[in-house]
Amino acid sequence: MLTFVNRDTIDDLKRRLTSATGEYAYLRFEMEQAAAVRFAQGPRSVTCSKSGAVSGNPHDYYSIGPYWWPDPNADDPKTAPYIRRDGEVNPEYNDCRHKQDFDDLSIAVHTLVTAGFYLSKRAYLDRAAELIHVWFLNEETKMNPHLEYAQAIQGICAGRGIGIIELSALDRIVHSLGYLEEAGGYEQLIAAFNMWLNQMLDWLLTSKNGIDESKNGNNHETYYWMRAGLYGFWLGRPDSVNLMCKNYTERIIPLQIEPDGAMIRELGRTRSLRYSLYNLDAMAMTCEIARVNGVDLWRFNDGERSIETAIRYLIPALKNPYDWRFREISSDVPPDTFAMQFAALRLNRPDLTAINRLRRDQMRLWRYQAISPPALLEGYS
Repeated sequence: MLTFVNRDTIDDLKRRLTSATGEYAYLRFEMEQAAAVRFAQGPRSVTCSKSGAVSGNPHDYYSIGPYWWPDPNADDPKTAPYIRRDGEVNPEYNDCRHKQDFDDLSIAVHTLVTAGFYLSKRAYLDRAAELIHVWFLNEETKMNPHLEYAQAIQGICAGRGIGIIELSALDRIVHSLGYLEEAGGYEQLIAAFNMWLNQMLDWLLTSKNGIDESKNGNNHETYYWMRAGLYGFWLGRPDSVNLMCKNYTERIIPLQIEPDGAMIRELGRTRSLRYSLYNLDAMAMTCEIARVNGVDLWRFNDGERSIETAIRYLIPALKNPYDWRFREISSDVPPDTFAMQFAALRLNRPDLTAINRLRRDQMRLWRYQAISPPALLEGYS
């Protein structure tokens, strides 16, 4: 079941990668190089590094809040509650290996399944299946299907709803499974994974952390409902897709976007441009999931606001980031975005394709933005 690609796109891309001429010769080369590296890595598991979860269960995913630091004014900074420094990542965050290993796993799986599918290399597909089995299914190494202890904060909490944002790795895994399904021969693996994913989706929809995240009011809420829809679509649970669509029209668009297109909750951040674009990608993914389920959210407008309103607001900054008048402590402006690539198609806005090309001339074709390398998705040009 394909989500962010369609039959015509994958058939056309397979032909182009087989003939390997022009730009697609470079893409094939970069894909082969990336797959060879990922083939030799891993497998990874949450049990490969110690979990700091208060449960003491080695199968529980654990991370700490990235923007929380020791209080230098505390009598004992090592034991005192941490304080927040928005946008500044505490190096301790990277010492908690679960987040980094989960991200690496998802990129490895996606790289291997796409290379295996497009280049007709079954060994890559088999390796991806093995990586999935170790992380999600093997009794000795599997991750428990929840994020109860994600983004813990010393002296404050053992885990938070905000930690659910770290499921971006799982999004990529679910997207990757469509290629395994297309290739055939992995039915048992997919069925077993779906049992795990059903438990994760149930936890998302019913746990305190999940309910907190569903009402967060910024990009966290947008990604939460996008994930409920994505997992629900893959699992054949239309109730979750319907909830995603309902919250998009009743909360995300009317409450997160101002009539001029500004995402007010993102503008108060220290990385306001980056977070605005990040939130826009989640909105675009939501629109794509809805579209394959027969609902056009791309054109939804509450009378004053729509995804196109938000895009219009961000266009000047994408053309010239120096025109952005809000705080932005990072120079990491993406060369192109998922939202612009798909909005160009769905809103019939070829100008957005041109904007997406402005800063990517010197970029590798095999690079990840959002769910996938843009070159593997519909509308890349």
